[in-house]
Amino acid sequence: MVGKNGAPAPVPMQLIPLGRRAREAADREKAEAAAKERAERGTKRKREALAQKKTQTRSNLRRLVDALRVVFPEGSKCDTLPSAHSVSLICRLLEEIRPEDVGLRPDGARYFQELDERGARGTPAITTKNLYECDTFTVAAFLLSPGKVMPLHDHPRMTVFSKILMGSAHVTSYDWVQPSLCLDRRWLLAQKVLDKEFTPESGAWALYPDTGGNVHRLAAGADGPCAFIDVLSPPYGSPLQQIGGSFYEDMPFKKIHPAVPNQISEEQKGKLAWLQQIGVPKDLNLITLQNRGPGSQ
Repeated sequence: MVGKNGAPAPVPMQLIPLGRRAREAADREKAEAAAKERAERGTKRKREALAQKKTQTRSNLRRLVDALRVVFPEGSKCDTLPSAHSVSLICRLLEEIRPEDVGLRPDGARYFQELDERGARGTPAITTKNLYECDTFTVAAFLLSPGKVMPLHDHPRMTVFSKILMGSAHVTSYDWVQPSLCLDRRWLLAQKVLDKEFTPESGAWALYPDTGGNVHRLAAGADGPCAFIDVLSPPYGSPLQQIGGSFYEDMPFKKIHPAVPNQISEEQKGKLAWLQQIGVPKDLNLITLQNRGPGSQ
């Protein structure tokens, strides 16, 4: 074909259809690009959620610590009981603490990983981490292996708040009968305060130097590890706490003391027990882990 002036006429542009392989390659590229974009969006959302969770967990412990600083201020002797309002406030703040706030996953995997690193895995243990400590109080988390028992012990001159974070524990606690009654020069009479199962839904509870079940035992459920958080004031080993805690064994109330009325009912007998102070139990395996979580000082 000849155009004007004898020059060749331009050939009209024609669209050449893509072959099947070319179309498939293009579709794959589009799909890969879309998948990459979705993955990036998902990663971004996870990072944002994690940042938000870290901020929230910090604030949960921080709110608790800030309140404790007011209730148990630096320089105080911690020789008076907190007011009912303060007790209610601390219990409410404890009930907001979740396992993730203390670095725990629902299965306790992080703690058990650290036990592995120390070569202690497989040993029934009581594991503890101090989350915050000062002269007037300590905030600590405890993890008990399934079925592990924290032996019967006391907290002399201390106020203690507790909250189950994960799993379950059967709590048995006593207060000393006043005036004190001694049997065979070694057994002291105590009255049962608690004898019940606690779970995260049970809420927080408190004990005091002379009431509330200062002598107590916790037995983790057999179906999984049990974690709980404690607030102790004053903390063990502080200048305000000169007396260390003691361990005890308990015996059902069978032997009658002359000072106990003979007319005591079976129901009343069920609330009494004889307690004897003992040494540190040989099977007590307490492992302290380094705190990596929020709220440390």
